[in-house]
Amino acid sequence: MAQEEITPEPYAELHRIWEAIHAQNLTPALEWTKRYSIELEQKQSSLEFKLHRLAFMQILQGGVQAQTEAIFYARTNFSKFVNRFEKEIQTLMGTLIYLPMGIDNSPYKYLMASEMWIEAADTFLKDACHLLGIVKDSPLSVIVNAGSVALPALLSLKQVMQSRQVTSIWSCLLYTSPSPRDRG
Repeated sequence: MAQEEITPEPYAELHRIWEAIHAQNLTPALEWTKRYSIELEQKQSSLEFKLHRLAFMQILQGGVQAQTEAIFYARTNFSKFVNRFEKEIQTLMGTLIYLPMGIDNSPYKYLMASEMWIEAADTFLKDACHLLGIVKDSPLSVIVNAGSVALPALLSLKQVMQSRQVTSIWSCLLYTSPSPRDRG
């Protein structure tokens, strides 16, 4: 079995974009989705819409003065999503009513909550890894997680065996198990 050559470039780019989303900088992610727009659409991904929704909400944080810019942004970027996200777009348009009092003082403040940014970043990572055919979790991460799950059960088993004074069985299992060399 030939070992695949792993290049750090796609991982580095994805990590840079993922961190930018967490820092509420949507420009790299929006550029990436523009590059892969057709593939994302074929996959029925919600990523591009989620990013534009956050960008729209960022504009609205400018208050009443940003209303014209927000409407222009919505007309420019939401039209392709009307069939799939009509209700969500209507909700976003409802935020305009609350601009004079501020989005933070409206029923729509959840649209700028940190959870929305985390969700967008996680969706980006999942969709990007899927489209590029790369594994989201590193092999080391998978092994560490599997060991973390199995270790408590093994320690519990060992403790039960020690309390019943059958540790000789534990020792016997450890020393009589065939090694990979013995299996041939």
